[in-house]
Amino acid sequence: MAKLKKNISNLLKNKPELNFIIQVLSDKEIDLSLIEKFDNNEFIRQIKHHRLDSIFYKAIKEQNINLPTELQQKLEQINKQNKMRMMKLTAELIRIHKLFTENGIDYISLKGPALSQQIYGDYTIRSSRDLDILVRVEDLDKVNKVLNSIDFKTNTKNTKLCRYADKDIIYYNPKNKILLEIHHRFFINKYLLTYNKQFIINKEYSIINNEKIPILKNYVNFLYLSTHSATHNWARIVWTLDIMEYIKNLSDNEILESKKLALKNGLNTIFYQAIKMDFVNFLIITNEEQYVLLKKILFRLSLNNLQQYKFQEIICRLLTPYRVIKKNDTDKLFK
Repeated sequence: MAKLKKNISNLLKNKPELNFIIQVLSDKEIDLSLIEKFDNNEFIRQIKHHRLDSIFYKAIKEQNINLPTELQQKLEQINKQNKMRMMKLTAELIRIHKLFTENGIDYISLKGPALSQQIYGDYTIRSSRDLDILVRVEDLDKVNKVLNSIDFKTNTKNTKLCRYADKDIIYYNPKNKILLEIHHRFFINKYLLTYNKQFIINKEYSIINNEKIPILKNYVNFLYLSTHSATHNWARIVWTLDIMEYIKNLSDNEILESKKLALKNGLNTIFYQAIKMDFVNFLIITNEEQYVLLKKILFRLSLNNLQQYKFQEIICRLLTPYRVIKKNDTDKLFK
């Protein structure tokens, strides 16, 4: 335990940018002297990597934190760009929602603007790169026809082999440059969280601009988001924030139902990991030995960003972290 605390302490000491970001988002006492130690480029890289484009900007505004002019202007620019992108994605989501409704296609919006609205009360604040929509596999041909009518194209065929090999069909609209993933199951490994048609039938809604966007039931969505984060080794701070915010709005019964679903799917370790998730556990998980080794391998191979991302995705999925965070460990870290 002492070694764990020392490792985290050293990590934060050597990464003032990450340390400052976590302090601001934790609503704890902030060490403003960290700003003097910043590498500005690294700070901005961390903000973008952790998908905090608007979330962090809002936090420093609410806490009246003054950053150097150059950094302040850069954060304002990133925030504006993210807001514009999210408004564009949301408009497209609403357009697809109306078309799917008109054509009798049941669907679920995964993550994206609907999640941002649901847990942050603002569909523009959470950063997303694309839209993710879950449909029934028998509706894929109908979905393809509808999407083709609004300029979405795909190179993937709706065949048994393609459906077996991947979880989704990727569409792209060259006119508005929006990427859309049409899921027919949650994960590439269909046994990781088994898809159930009831998830689409028994849905809830996120209200955006008076439109009722269908989303997963809270107890299902919590486990889905937790499993998604775990398969990526909780590599982005925004996923930790999502889970921390989501837990606040879960009823005792929803937590119990999510636990039952986790046990049914063999995801009980991930469920408990998510229930205890906070910034300390984020640091513990993302700096485990195999993850640090992976980052060293990427550095040695001198891969570019795109290659790094693909390589990291493959390795992280192979090492899906079914690990237990011991309660005593996390409790002691807060003392």
